[in-house]
Amino acid sequence: MEFLHPDELVLVDKWELNKSAMFRENITPRHMKDVSAAFSAYFQGDPEEVFRQAFEAVVNWSRDNPKVRILRKDSVLAARDFPDGYFDVIYVDASHFYESVLADLYEWGTKLKRGGLLICNDFYESAIGARQNLGVIPAVSTFMKRQGFVPVAVSAMPFSDAYLTNDPQSEQVRSFTSAIIVSAFPKVKLPSEALLAFHHDIHVVDGKQIKVPSLSLQ
Repeated sequence: MEFLHPDELVLVDKWELNKSAMFRENITPRHMKDVSAAFSAYFQGDPEEVFRQAFEAVVNWSRDNPKVRILRKDSVLAARDFPDGYFDVIYVDASHFYESVLADLYEWGTKLKRGGLLICNDFYESAIGARQNLGVIPAVSTFMKRQGFVPVAVSAMPFSDAYLTNDPQSEQVRSFTSAIIVSAFPKVKLPSEALLAFHHDIHVVDGKQIKVPSLSLQ
């Protein structure tokens, strides 16, 4: 809000643990046990209480800002509240299972203006991600092939963001790309075909787990 000064900021989340979505896909009982354990470790306590506090914090943060709209509902259903081509930028960070990610991208992708940016959080694969049955990378790949979106950038962070667009020649995308080029962030240009190989290697240094973005197949 401080840097982009948007005309409107819409925050969508149910702010509750959707247990049915956690096990929506056809995975084995043993894998379901692994997923459940991974989520319990992630929340480090009562997930419902974590979500309650998160929602309370969002409400307090946005209370005096008329530009912020909060929709407490399922992300797929919330997308249908908006006309096509409504948003300049959409940031997707909902359920990370393949089918859920693909559903979100299909619904929200149509709400993006021509030449806007669709950003996918946790473009991430690792041994830890496998325990949670994450499917962001393959879902993004499927979506791009079917809907004509192309990658603009991927952040080299412990939990990367993937930036997609439906028009790489738009003024907004060119401005965004130029800002990346002149920024101090390290960068490398890669073919879009390399995205499916993108993952994070886990290294243990001084007893701490370090996530390193990688394209290595070894």
